[in-house]
Amino acid sequence: MGGVLSGGRAALVSHNDLDSLDRMLASARGHFQRVLIVVEGLYSMDGDYPDLPRLIEIKIPTQRMAHGR
Repeated sequence: MGGVLSGGRAALVSHNDLDSLDRMLASARGHFQRVLIVVEGLYSMDGDYPDLPRLIEIKIPTQRMAHGR
């Protein structure tokens, strides 16, 4: 609900496709003041989890905000 109320835009990437996320964020640089990356801590349907160290690498170049749930 907060995302809707914020007026922000959402973009989705394929499951655990961090290269795609990195490319998307690089192409969006300069278009937004802030970017929030939200990921699941554990994907219950598949039983796998995101590569958190890689997500941190992706976030650092522009100090994007990251949030896991």
